[in-house]
Amino acid sequence: MNSDKLKIYFLAGLGFDQRLFENLKITTGEINYLNWLEPETEESLAQYVKRMSGQINIENEKLILVGHSFGGIIVQEISKLIPVEKILLISSIKSENEKPLSLKIFKFFPIYKFFNKN
Repeated sequence: MNSDKLKIYFLAGLGFDQRLFENLKITTGEINYLNWLEPETEESLAQYVKRMSGQINIENEKLILVGHSFGGIIVQEISKLIPVEKILLISSIKSENEKPLSLKIFKFFPIYKFFNKN
């Protein structure tokens, strides 16, 4: 297999799907999309990320991961498990230091639980 082959994996943010990227004009590399998986009961983020990384076919290709919003956080975590050439973030954060105050507040006031489907 050609070791210079490029594979690009896209992960849209929560509530979005691959249609978010449909207007991108990419002529280099093979385009792939990661799909959100249903979290398992009491699954840690590390376990979830490992399951998500199972969607990536790792051979001799150079991998580029593109993540939007929370998808950007997940692709950064995936890059700790598999070798990647580059990570591209769209409307995402690179570290905990960039987390906006509104997200930090959810840690102490988890109002999002009121909107959970369970």
